Amino acid sequence: MVAAGLWSFRSQAQIRQLPQAVKDAFEQKYPDAKQVDYDDKIIYVLAQFKNHDSTATARFSSKGAWQWTETQMPFTGLPEAVQDGFNKSKYVDWQVDHVYLVELPGDLVQYKLQVEKSAVQKKNLYFSTRGRLLSDGITMY
Repeated sequence: MVAAGLWSFRSQAQIRQLPQAVKDAFEQKYPDAKQVDYDDKIIYVLAQFKNHDSTATARFSSKGAWQWTETQMPFTGLPEAVQDGFNKSKYVDWQVDHVYLVELPGDLVQYKLQVEKSAVQKKNLYFSTRGRLLSDGITMY
């Protein structure tokens, strides 16, 4: 009964329909995407989806402007320069939990490594394609 109540609350909490501009922009950018799930945050929309064999999240403005896409990848899939940059960083002894390829407007690419040293010491590390640590906590996009 609790689960039914929570589902009812979530479905009633939907204030508006997803903007058509977002759907159109997403379908144009990712025509082969599968299992798309939109999360409308009013000022922006997150689209979680499968693209080829990868899981990705794309963010669009509520007017349909693409802002960024993160695609999960294995650490071993990182360019050698990025792996080397991490291995030479002060975070080398931290556990790498997740790795993402981050695509940004203007054909910019970064790599995001979610790392942790303990349950309370967690960081997002952002690396350039050349392996330079750009940020160790502040979201870069």
